[in-house]
Amino acid sequence: MVTSLRDIPGARPGPGPRRRRRPRPSAGTYRPALLSDPRAALDRGPSRRRQLFRAKRRPDVFLLVLCLGAIGLVAYVANAAWGANQVDLRLAGVADGSSLTLVTAGEIELDIRVAPATRANVTRAWVNGREVTDELEERDHGFGWRPEEQLAEGTYTIEVAVPRTFVGTSRQQRRFVVDGTAPQISAPALLDPVAIDDPVVIEGHVDPDSVLLADGERVEHDEGRFALHYDIPPAGPVALAAIDRSGNVAMSEVIVPVQHPGMRAAHVTAAAWAHDGLRQGVLDMIDEGRIDTVQLDLKDEGGEIGYDSQVPLARKIGAVKARYDLEEALEDLHGRGVSVVGRMVAFRDPILAKAAWEQGSPDWVIQTPDGDPHPSYGESFTNFAHPEVRQYNIDIALEAAAAGVDDILWDYIRRPEGSLDDMVAPGLIDPPEVAVADFLAEAFPQLRAMGVYQGASVFGIAAARPGPVAQDMPRIARQTDYVAPMVYPSLWVSGEYRVPDPVGMPREIVRASLLDFQEKVDGTGTAIFPWLQDFSFRRVYGPAEVRAQICGAAEIGIDGWLMWSPRVRYSAAGMDPGGTPSC
Repeated sequence: MVTSLRDIPGARPGPGPRRRRRPRPSAGTYRPALLSDPRAALDRGPSRRRQLFRAKRRPDVFLLVLCLGAIGLVAYVANAAWGANQVDLRLAGVADGSSLTLVTAGEIELDIRVAPATRANVTRAWVNGREVTDELEERDHGFGWRPEEQLAEGTYTIEVAVPRTFVGTSRQQRRFVVDGTAPQISAPALLDPVAIDDPVVIEGHVDPDSVLLADGERVEHDEGRFALHYDIPPAGPVALAAIDRSGNVAMSEVIVPVQHPGMRAAHVTAAAWAHDGLRQGVLDMIDEGRIDTVQLDLKDEGGEIGYDSQVPLARKIGAVKARYDLEEALEDLHGRGVSVVGRMVAFRDPILAKAAWEQGSPDWVIQTPDGDPHPSYGESFTNFAHPEVRQYNIDIALEAAAAGVDDILWDYIRRPEGSLDDMVAPGLIDPPEVAVADFLAEAFPQLRAMGVYQGASVFGIAAARPGPVAQDMPRIARQTDYVAPMVYPSLWVSGEYRVPDPVGMPREIVRASLLDFQEKVDGTGTAIFPWLQDFSFRRVYGPAEVRAQICGAAEIGIDGWLMWSPRVRYSAAGMDPGGTPSC
């Protein structure tokens, strides 16, 4: 039985008696709630609850922002303070811990960079504890400092300090050592003479912490001990250099002289060797034991090459005259047991000078300041500084060496006589005497490698007055196995070497002049074989005068010689058989 709508499924009751609802306070109304009514705190509407929640969060966010701002400010200030007080210190030419020579120590320069510029006025500097602030030189970026005096040997500390506002004083240092003591090289300056084809060992000692160079090549050493091995004697001095860590350099030379077999020689021109009678006169002196060497011209004062040279330039310019067969002459003379010296006239060469001038190579020729060929010897002097002129002469010498000559004796390795102001050698950089010695140094090792001795004919005045002919005897002696001074008595003036009448006193002038040459080549191991006079000039010369010259040389220990007769007719009686003069 249905008694009410509630009993009917899905039926909704109709409106019942209306209950009076309590009005809800507006968002802007505040009504205090009873403490006993916990819902009262929640019955304030949505806006009030959001306000309560905001009130709870505000202190945390504020503190976080405040902290981050403070940290950023501190970092900014610290970074600004650090950056604003940096010091960039640079010591030009030297690094911390380096070692300097006295020379480089005098070139150091301290460069002090200070930023900002407002800190520059508080910058201070010390050298080994001594304040040098007053010595600083103001610059756009800070300061510079140079030593007011040459720094002595010792250890140095340079310190720079700049006070900074927040992070303390900035300090930078440079430490270095000034070492003016060169390292030590211990090696013999002159070895005992050896054979031209013997192996050689040069031994010595150098400071252990030094780098050792021999002729520019690095040499390893064992705690300073070193040994240089050569298959044949080195030509010219071996240049040693020791360099320490500061850069100090010690230089030394070692000369290895070769033992020349000696000579008692007669000069023979190409034309004379081709002449039956003149050649026979020379052969007779050989058979009689009066001479043991023949000096045979290869290229003479006229620029003529006496044998059939195959040097291309020689053939091109017409210098080859082929007056004799070189190989045949060598076979004949060597068969007789005598040595052959090939004489090479180098820079007096009219054939080469003329060809070079005509073919557009004037720099091959010594000139006047006006650009004309120098008049010396009829405009025939070639340029001793020009590499192609040098090579031309060396090529001929090497060709003759390959054919079998025992020696190459250079002649006219000099400049023309006269004032240097009146001549020009195109391309010349060094003084003429240096260039002349350099030419010999260029040829020397090439001839040594072929087992051929190198000699140099020099003016008689070269020992006392080398300048006028650019023949510096100590330099030349270092680049030759022997020198051949032309001490002809007829060419000396009265009073030279305190000899009142040189042409009338051949023994005395030869002895006196050769004593000077001995002094100039002392310490080089270079032999001396003088050119002696067998011709008449200002006085008739014969066997007595020839013997007198030989005796003058023998009195001071010089037993070898070359005899000069331009006509190749000799006073054989003045040359005693066996080489022992009857003085």
